[in-house]
Amino acid sequence: MFSSKRVRTISQFASLINNRAVFYFGIPAAEHESTLLKIGFVTPLEAGQVLLPIAMGRISDFNANGKEKIRRDLPMIPKVFHQYRTWTDWHGHSHSGFVFQTRSVYPRDYIEAPEVCLTLMKSKDGSLVLLSQKMTSAEDEAQLIHVANLFLELFGKFDVYGETIEPALTYKKLNWEILPAGTYPWDRVRATINERLLRKSDSQKAVITQRNSHIAKFNPNFIASGSAGFGGYFVYGFPKKNFYLLECPDFGNATYVLGNDWERIAQLTKREIIQNSLYERRIIHGQDWEQRIVTLLQ
Repeated sequence: MFSSKRVRTISQFASLINNRAVFYFGIPAAEHESTLLKIGFVTPLEAGQVLLPIAMGRISDFNANGKEKIRRDLPMIPKVFHQYRTWTDWHGHSHSGFVFQTRSVYPRDYIEAPEVCLTLMKSKDGSLVLLSQKMTSAEDEAQLIHVANLFLELFGKFDVYGETIEPALTYKKLNWEILPAGTYPWDRVRATINERLLRKSDSQKAVITQRNSHIAKFNPNFIASGSAGFGGYFVYGFPKKNFYLLECPDFGNATYVLGNDWERIAQLTKREIIQNSLYERRIIHGQDWEQRIVTLLQ
């Protein structure tokens, strides 16, 4: 078992890999049950549960959401920010509302999220272990270091397992929670949204809530709430229109119009949906977003 706050090179844990051609990073599940529940697993813990862990720190946040690199070597550019603000006018009267504000910022390069998922499996002795995806000796060094640091941030330690793992009979992804069928009063949806936005600022929460409330006004027949590393993502189903809407939480993202195959959508990563263009339309979170949603759903 390897313990540390962080690793910078493979040489720090190479002895655990011990020339294995195939291996997994992992930990015994029984020793870390409370943390497993915090990152999105559910009781009873069972072999076959798979999820993208919730952001608990810098490494797991990058793993789920990616990050931006500020390009201070380039000229500044205008960027529009959607915010909820409170201000005082010249007469001393207080006002609150949603505003679009343009500011000059340095360009940013987006670094894609690795989206490393973790899986509960059984070892040959029958004990439950939490494992990374299967790794190989030919794996990119940066990926090995990232997975090692992901385990260190979440659990403070990791071990390396060989192929002494019993494959699960079935796998259950825990990235989405489907709200019970029926009508969806906004108060019920808002409560679920608030639970998923704990790490957001008050202004971000207000903007995200406002966008989701706008979609919910059109009475979707189905709502799925992103769990764990999908927190803040919501899917709204409109079967009569033969599509689902994926609402992404961050400004600069968008609302994605997906096809009508929810079972397939639920198995995909965010990258697979967005980067591979597995959507029919993309509605940017710009100043005309609300009207474009009205046009789509009327």
